[in-house]
Amino acid sequence: MRLQPRLVKEIDPAQQFHPKFKLTVETPPRRNPTAVLILAPMYGVAYVIIPTEFASLQSVIDASLAPLQRGGRDKFPRELLAFDDVTNELRRLHCQPIGLKSRGTSVTLQGAELPISGDLDFDALSDFLQSTGAASWRGRLADIEPDFDAFAGRFTTWKRRDPEAGGYGQWLNPLGRWDWWELGGRFDGLVSGHPRRPIPPETKAFLTAPEDASFNETATAAYERFHNMAIAGIAYHF
Repeated sequence: MRLQPRLVKEIDPAQQFHPKFKLTVETPPRRNPTAVLILAPMYGVAYVIIPTEFASLQSVIDASLAPLQRGGRDKFPRELLAFDDVTNELRRLHCQPIGLKSRGTSVTLQGAELPISGDLDFDALSDFLQSTGAASWRGRLADIEPDFDAFAGRFTTWKRRDPEAGGYGQWLNPLGRWDWWELGGRFDGLVSGHPRRPIPPETKAFLTAPEDASFNETATAAYERFHNMAIAGIAYHF
């Protein structure tokens, strides 16, 4: 009987090795580029336990990581999905003061206090600003559309409530962690065994090792459980 590969450990790239960030101009849904800057980690590294014998390394890692792929109804059956409810976020956005500024045929958001959001419909914001005849505007969208559902339908990308869940949002894989992955990638050579770092309690628990187990004791427990398996390091994008 061949053991199934499992994802057993994730490493936070913001804490170890070389954190990777993206700083980009976001293009929201539809056509309007904006000046919203996003600063967020894009990459993670994971260790995947795999069989020592396989016909294709790509295929065996694919099979292991498939349950952790991000996606919705296009990739997973309904029973594996959970509703990602953004209703409360939209309510805050409804009442949040924002600033709009004309930028040619597009519109940019103004104000450092504005939370970065991909929920706004920039076409609708541009149309609204043009209707005022002004180059800029500041206020609450709740003052333009007091009714919350009317606001969501007009100014956000969530045009209607989900008929099953009753809120605004989408059905997603709750285990989803990656959009794509590659073997090694920017973390190539990371699986070397050096330097030794403190072993977190959850890893010891996974290996059924005592909480106060030493490195050698924990390594022995890992060997006893996985001596007939191999390990692959992957970089994944999220």
